[in-house]
Amino acid sequence: MLLRRTRKLTLEYRMWYERSAPEGTGLDPADVHRRMGSLRKGLLGPVAAASALRDAAVIVDAEAAACVETIKRVDTEYGAVFRRVAYVSGEYLAAYEHLLAARDRLARSRRLAPRLRSLAGRWERRARRRPPAFGAFRRPHVATLKEAGDTKRLLRALGHKDDEICGRAATALSDLHVAEAVEPLLAILDGRRPGGGEPSKEVRGSAVAALTAFHEPRVADALLRYAHEHADDHDDFGALSGLVQMGDARALEPLAAHLPGGHLPNYAVRLLADLGDPRAIPILRDFIGELEGRRPPEGASRRLRDLDLKAARTALARLDPEHRPPQDDNRAEP
Repeated sequence: MLLRRTRKLTLEYRMWYERSAPEGTGLDPADVHRRMGSLRKGLLGPVAAASALRDAAVIVDAEAAACVETIKRVDTEYGAVFRRVAYVSGEYLAAYEHLLAARDRLARSRRLAPRLRSLAGRWERRARRRPPAFGAFRRPHVATLKEAGDTKRLLRALGHKDDEICGRAATALSDLHVAEAVEPLLAILDGRRPGGGEPSKEVRGSAVAALTAFHEPRVADALLRYAHEHADDHDDFGALSGLVQMGDARALEPLAAHLPGGHLPNYAVRLLADLGDPRAIPILRDFIGELEGRRPPEGASRRLRDLDLKAARTALARLDPEHRPPQDDNRAEP
């Protein structure tokens, strides 16, 4: 019931939000909007949920105050005219429509703010309780478990049959840097799901992303093996990105294999630059030369070539101080 009400109210807030930025709140309305979106997706625990709802109520109150000022200003300037005529038209129509819009937004804001605060209170009461147990008939709320630091239940959730819950649990365990999660995450990479069965591509991707937080030799070995095994189905970039984050030079060869003619070469050259291995300099120079030698026809193929060329030149400039990319790298190549 609480989650259903939360989804409904957060959707109402996001529909109410019109990129308004009321002053004097000390909050970033765009950030509050983003957090409310995360709350609607079930990605926030009780404490974070209550905080997002209360901040949203502050934004709504500030917007309501701004609407009151707008109504006063329009009424001061045009109120006598509006009260005297039966129909508003001509030069007064825009001001009248502005007044009606402000009144409508004020009414919506005054209805919304108390409901946001009431729901925040319910989440605060939920935060004071121990997270409920889960099993065959109850889905674990991963964000709540993460906020409570309940690593034991998070490890259990890693074996849940629902791919989304399994992926969220992997991310939460990674964020909390739970060393006990390494073994089951490595098992997922090897095709063994903790709860039994074969992991889906989505679960494997979540496990790869989670493992990048653990800078251990066995993790690096597993990521390298995974990158080699999944190079043909273009599912290797997550593992290669993790190796780059670890500073593992073994990522150089599989990244170079994406140049030229590989999958997402512009992403591969950025990872080569992030790796910082000087051995990538001649690889990038050869790739740039190959791109410059192409003569694609006008249209999408040329634009893609130009994007790859710009990314490769930028990556080479990061690795080789002597290389200077052209000033106008958006020009059409001959």
